[in-house]
Amino acid sequence: MDYRLARSYEETGYKIIPDSIRTENNKLYADAECKCYKCGGTGRILCFSHVEWGICFACNGRGKFFKENCRVYTTAEREKMDAAAAAKKERELEKQRAEAPAKRQAWLDKYNISDGVVLIVAGCNTYEIKDELKAKGAKFYSGIGWFFGTSTAPNEISNPNAFLFSYDIEKLMYWNEVGGGPYYNTGALDQMKEDVKAEIAARNKATSGSQFVGEIGERLRNMKATLVSAKFFEGNWGGTFVYTFKVDNNIFTWFTQKVLDIDEGKIIDLTGTVKNHTEYNGILQTQLSRCIIKEAK
Repeated sequence: MDYRLARSYEETGYKIIPDSIRTENNKLYADAECKCYKCGGTGRILCFSHVEWGICFACNGRGKFFKENCRVYTTAEREKMDAAAAAKKERELEKQRAEAPAKRQAWLDKYNISDGVVLIVAGCNTYEIKDELKAKGAKFYSGIGWFFGTSTAPNEISNPNAFLFSYDIEKLMYWNEVGGGPYYNTGALDQMKEDVKAEIAARNKATSGSQFVGEIGERLRNMKATLVSAKFFEGNWGGTFVYTFKVDNNIFTWFTQKVLDIDEGKIIDLTGTVKNHTEYNGILQTQLSRCIIKEAK
């Protein structure tokens, strides 16, 4: 007659010791030889070869251990138990499937998503206006960021560059058949970011009016420029400041390690050599080098 241990022993590669099979209280018990759970039966752990030649301390290098007084089942008993366990699991799955739509709807209601569409706040640093967004009913979800449902969208946001980008929630995430989730679809977040970036570029291109200025290598002198922003980026070989200037409607940038003691919005006299013509987020920019900054007269 074939004998088997409980399903929890299946992964141990057990071997029942025939002479140990016995009956206690009308139930079968036996001792079993099981594969070591730590070394997988090899007796050694190679990544610890520098310690006692990698001998597994759990089994003392034997690759196996003995389990006493294991409950033993006949094949018929195990098949009956497995069938009962499978039936129980199926009942649980049916219950979860029935509850899945309600779980999904509860999540959508929590984030004010009434029609499967989220309005993602884009075009600005949302951290700087997070209190305003929260006060106006926006929700935050990791990966998506701040967003509104279509029924809670505000009439305006204080940051003039901010806009609401409509996105289908089904493109981003899904729920499995038993209500687990939401989970992000493969590549969905990257695609969303690309879509938002493309929308920002399209809006900037339509409204900025910036054009390339000068020829590569040309020295532009004594331009009355406004410092738009000053940002610092840490790199492998030190930090770099990126200064953005505006002359009329045209945008100029300067990458340098020099610290400028100038407030944003101040008008200065700018001289620099055209290094490159680039486009960033749909805005045409003229990159300068060897800049000289003076007070505007």
